[in-house]
Amino acid sequence: MSRLLGPVSVLAVLGVLVAGTAGAQEGTPAASPVAERPLDLAAMVLYPQDLETLGLPNFGIDQSMFTDAVTQAAIDVIDGDPGAGKLLALYQDTGFLHRYRLGLLRPRIPLLETSPGIFRGDMRITTSAAEFTTAEGASRAFPVIEDERGDPAAHDVLGTHPFGEQSEVTHYTEVSQSGATYKELNLTFQVGNLIADVSVVDFTGAEPEMSTTEALAQALSAKLEHVRTGIGALPGLSPRVLRLPPQADRIYRQVGVDWYIRLNGQHLPQYADVLQSLRTTASESASPLATPGATPVAASDSAMVPTDIYVYQMPIREGFGARLPSYKIMLRRYSSAGEAALGRARLRQVAAAALAAGGHTVERTVDEVALGDEGVAVWAGYGERGVVMERRYVVFVRVGAEIVYVDVNHLAAKAQAPAAAMFAMAARQVACLKAVEWCEPVPVPAELRSLTASD
Repeated sequence: MSRLLGPVSVLAVLGVLVAGTAGAQEGTPAASPVAERPLDLAAMVLYPQDLETLGLPNFGIDQSMFTDAVTQAAIDVIDGDPGAGKLLALYQDTGFLHRYRLGLLRPRIPLLETSPGIFRGDMRITTSAAEFTTAEGASRAFPVIEDERGDPAAHDVLGTHPFGEQSEVTHYTEVSQSGATYKELNLTFQVGNLIADVSVVDFTGAEPEMSTTEALAQALSAKLEHVRTGIGALPGLSPRVLRLPPQADRIYRQVGVDWYIRLNGQHLPQYADVLQSLRTTASESASPLATPGATPVAASDSAMVPTDIYVYQMPIREGFGARLPSYKIMLRRYSSAGEAALGRARLRQVAAAALAAGGHTVERTVDEVALGDEGVAVWAGYGERGVVMERRYVVFVRVGAEIVYVDVNHLAAKAQAPAAAMFAMAARQVACLKAVEWCEPVPVPAELRSLTASD
């Protein structure tokens, strides 16, 4: 089994997800080596619509993982890989750059609610793409990554045909904490400077089918090639997101969000979307589920609907609960820079919609900011009956046909507006958009960290 994919997490073992998570999908090929743009690994993996075309409906996004060499090696340690101590040196020596993994989960039908709001899944399909600086580096890394010696639960099996320059199929058996046994097929292959994975996990105890795994690998291979050779394609959004420094423990625990929620004009359904659609369908009729989010946009509204949206969100304080102080970036791309004339109205619309989702507004201060083509900073207080319960600071900026907002939410009611820190973060994010290159992570500014300290 590929070390890059790693053992299935506790959430995967249980095959469940609390309804109400965010979502992602397929999309605009982000980068071309010819154009010297960073590869958009998040646009390479398979999304629910890709599975739908292969006769695998009802999957929704429920996990993502974006790692660099150091973080990936640390996750290997958490996984208990016997060779983890040597893997960082391997990754560095072979030019490992980044890896993106996206997990799609299908609920068991009829729905099985194991506890309020939690439903058991019957199959998970995970795809990933890891980028190396050279094809030679990827080639040298492949046999080490695919060395399963020391893992008694894994053994190689024969596929029906090879993929890429080299490939390997591994069968994996695991026992969950509840004592249930599940099976996995993992197909890993190298294409140029990329190493990709397809993993099919069946939580019902049945054996995943080789034909399904190979069909998924074929679809993934086609997407890899499409993105790698995407001359003239728009630059991807995911490489230009201003992330916080990655923390292996948080990424392993699936804390936060790092995925597309709209790509190539399509909404990308999350697992929660699929559950909601299935529950609605079950209450209305016994007809099969159509892909969620497929409602077309009216022509009169199409100019105001983004073609692509990418979201990154991470808590900036440890703890539990849905309302931890968090840092969030949302990048929204519209169809062309020629729509820039609509930019100001669009910017105001995006700001109004985002703020309305925060709750009942008690206080609000709006200021113009000199960033990008135009920008607005909003300091808002939410609460009830005139009493502020928590605060939020958001900077909205338009850069050509793209709009970004940099957001810190769920701050204490007594917090002061972190204007200087937020302006600096927004300025850095705008620079990343303009540069069309990999956006290096930055730590949370001290001013913001002090505002998120627990009361």
